Amino acid sequence: MEKLILSIVAFFFIVSPADLKTLPEISSMYIEEAMLSEEENHAAELFNTSERRRIYDFKVKNAPVGVEISTYQLEDGSWSVISRENRQVMNKRGRIALGFDNIGDGIRVALQDSETGVVSSYTTDAVADCGDMGWAAGVLSGHEKIGYDEEKPLILQVVTSGNPVNYYLVQYFYTPEVYQDYDYEQVFAVTIRFYR
Repeated sequence: MEKLILSIVAFFFIVSPADLKTLPEISSMYIEEAMLSEEENHAAELFNTSERRRIYDFKVKNAPVGVEISTYQLEDGSWSVISRENRQVMNKRGRIALGFDNIGDGIRVALQDSETGVVSSYTTDAVADCGDMGWAAGVLSGHEKIGYDEEKPLILQVVTSGNPVNYYLVQYFYTPEVYQDYDYEQVFAVTIRFYR
């Protein structure tokens, strides 16, 4: 134990403050999948119907900040906006929850300010009748660095009556042309953008 303490003390004498500045820095702005406590999971399940839900935590450098949530539909090889909502968050940290099954039927969005607990929520309108078609969705998972005015995909969903479904990772939002070789009836995306 004594050797461990001496090693720690030696580290602080060897590593100068200038050296510490060069150590990798955790991103000061990010969005990541929320790590819910058991209690939070139980509370979320109370409100959950059959729809899927994704909950993300985010942190920005400055507040207040605008948050734009956009829903897109792929049309003729490019993304067409089907809904766009703007909200303001008064603190640097917050949480966003998305509820969906078939995005063409609409999504539920809730935005929570971490300091005040204020929740802003809305539901998008249905834009496409996808009937009994199957779907597959890719979602943002893990930790993602963000910047102001950068649009980041949170969900990418393919709706089709055919099989198999390929290319539904969220990264394909940036390359919609990959879908031209497939006969998918619908492709949707949900994105987030923070702005000042």
